[in-house]
Amino acid sequence: MASFPHLPRELQQNILDHLVVDKTNLTLDDRKRLLSPMRVNSFWFHHCADILWSHLSNLESTFAQMGFDEERRQLYVSKIRILDLHSARLYFDLIENLKFSSLTYLKLRGPHTGILPFLQPNLKFVQFHGTFNSTRRELDQMVKLCPNLHELQIAPSRDCLDRSVIAKPNLDPADPESFSRFIRGCQQIRRLTIGNRLPTSLVCAAVAGIQPLIARQFEELVLSQVDTAALSHDLFNFLDACGSLRKFELRDSSGDQNFMYMLLSRLADLTDLRHLRLDQDLQDDVVDKVLQGRDTPFQNLQSLAIKGQMSPISDFVSLSMQSLTTLQLWVDDPAHHICPSLSRLKNLTYLNLVIGAVPYSRWTSDSRYMPGPKDWQATSEDIFALSALSNLHSLIIQPSGINLTAPWLTDDLFVQWMNSFSHLKHLEINLECPVALSGIVAFSNSHPHLQTFKFMSILTIDNRIDLPSPNFLDLKQLKLYLDLQFSDDYAHSYMRNLSGNFIKTLSSLSTNDLRIESATGDAYLPPDQIPNQSHVRVLDVRAVSRNGSWKGSFRPFSS
Repeated sequence: MASFPHLPRELQQNILDHLVVDKTNLTLDDRKRLLSPMRVNSFWFHHCADILWSHLSNLESTFAQMGFDEERRQLYVSKIRILDLHSARLYFDLIENLKFSSLTYLKLRGPHTGILPFLQPNLKFVQFHGTFNSTRRELDQMVKLCPNLHELQIAPSRDCLDRSVIAKPNLDPADPESFSRFIRGCQQIRRLTIGNRLPTSLVCAAVAGIQPLIARQFEELVLSQVDTAALSHDLFNFLDACGSLRKFELRDSSGDQNFMYMLLSRLADLTDLRHLRLDQDLQDDVVDKVLQGRDTPFQNLQSLAIKGQMSPISDFVSLSMQSLTTLQLWVDDPAHHICPSLSRLKNLTYLNLVIGAVPYSRWTSDSRYMPGPKDWQATSEDIFALSALSNLHSLIIQPSGINLTAPWLTDDLFVQWMNSFSHLKHLEINLECPVALSGIVAFSNSHPHLQTFKFMSILTIDNRIDLPSPNFLDLKQLKLYLDLQFSDDYAHSYMRNLSGNFIKTLSSLSTNDLRIESATGDAYLPPDQIPNQSHVRVLDVRAVSRNGSWKGSFRPFSS
């Protein structure tokens, strides 16, 4: 009988694929399961080591605790393809002479002591997350040693000065000239994310450094918290040279409406654009002016995230965007026009609708739509207009500085509305309405495979022994607002039992998995204005699976 290494490659792969279910997300059980076949022979050792070391996020502590000699360390690091490094804890002397020859993905989370050991020809993705303190020499070396670099992310997210004593002082910091030279030298770069706490001069140098030849092949540009006034000239030159840009994002950045008009005019001419996110508030007729004279702008968009006044938002969603599947809107809607406008986007599978005060909007004292209680009362036309979006997998409706109410939405109407969405997997509705627990149980019968359910309407529950049994078979996250008509001593055990009835897979539910908070009857009013709502609690629980905690929270304009 032929030994395993001599079997046909297809048969080998079929057998090896049964070792673990997901090689990119190994559980503790998976890692234990791989230790035994590693001891069989050299073939099994190298194959299992390839899986165990392919994706690593604790290189520093692994080397520090296991004490490998340099030859053994080199053997293992040569197998690493994805490295998510908490570099503030890095023992640099353990790796400075090693070669990460298979490394394709490098993520640095904090102040680092050097990146030269990681710079290899196979490296295609580099992300600086937390801080950026690379030297001019390191940038020059990255150009020489990483000719296949396709994607670069430099977006420091927090101040790491409290840990800077761990890193070596940077005596040769990157300046705009060296940074621009670095970008010009990355001939294969196709995707760039830059901004946050990075100095404006470096952001401008990066965008200016993208040569026209490279710009014509560029695929993605994400700018975050940038100075649009300083960047506008270089950004517009880049967009004018673009030929195949598929993704553009401008996150958390402010600017005047003239800048938005110039930006949208260029984006409207990009026929390959698939994903667009603009966090800046759209106002007045800025979109209408852009659309004039253009027959089919933004016709290939698949994902759109915008915010602003109803008029420019309405102009956007009135376009013929039949390819659009993902939509995130943050809109003020005093005239209740947004839901009927959205009903024409038949192919949507994801809708995150935030209704209310958009940041930086100017509210006058006589405005009907000033933030306040009971400020947006949904009508049946609003609610059932969304029923046309029958392909939705995820539906999120949230308020911003106002109340969303529907006092007419009873159990039967709620179930009737939800029955329009036969593919629904994730539902988050922050809408005050008289839907009772019995209505939710009836809803579960028509949507047994829902995975996320967050419902803000307050459910009044008395001290009953017979808890309802919803028919959610796959529910992994549950959030409810409950008015419990009994003592606090009984609240925790009751809510634990209630959550267990909702989430059938809570086999490993612990006290830490169940969060119970105080709340008011009206989530948008201060507690002192509603003194008689002391029994309202928030039940927030997630199912824990074999692979760890399931995460599925939704936020406005989440990535």
